[in-house]
Amino acid sequence: KVFSTFAGSVDIVDILVEVGSRVKKGQVIVQVEAMKAKHDIKAPRDGVVSAINVEIGDEIDSSKAILVIS
Repeated sequence: KVFSTFAGSVDIVDILVEVGSRVKKGQVIVQVEAMKAKHDIKAPRDGVVSAINVEIGDEIDSSKAILVIS
């Protein structure tokens, strides 16, 4: 599972993968907005995206999994 690395709430502004996408460790997979700036969320490991739990515009915190990499 991939989580936001920021304390507090952030907004999802871009999702750069879809279910079934193969990703590499370090690849930017989601962008969030925090403190009026865009920040990249990177894949923590190689794998395939098996679920996306958010939509663009969602406000989340670090306790909600953004997506799942299998």
